[in-house]
Amino acid sequence: MTVEKVQQWVVSALIGAVASFPIGALVVTSIYKNRDGAESDAIALSVMAGVIGVLAVGAGRLIHQINPLSPYLLCGALPSIVTITYLVST
Repeated sequence: MTVEKVQQWVVSALIGAVASFPIGALVVTSIYKNRDGAESDAIALSVMAGVIGVLAVGAGRLIHQINPLSPYLLCGALPSIVTITYLVST
């Protein structure tokens, strides 16, 4: 493996790690907001988490010089989709 490939993997792993902290915080906050009765705020926070996830997946694909527009972007939105499903069902 070349040094450039290793650098690409390290940077994309860092992006994933850094993006996971605000995604997790927004998801947990949205659950507590929903319990307090602020459903619209909870949905908005979940959507923000999804946007961060999609941007992180897109950035990782750009670092590897792959077209960022692909079905893999849905993986970035997965925490948001699961959270909104949970919020609507409760």
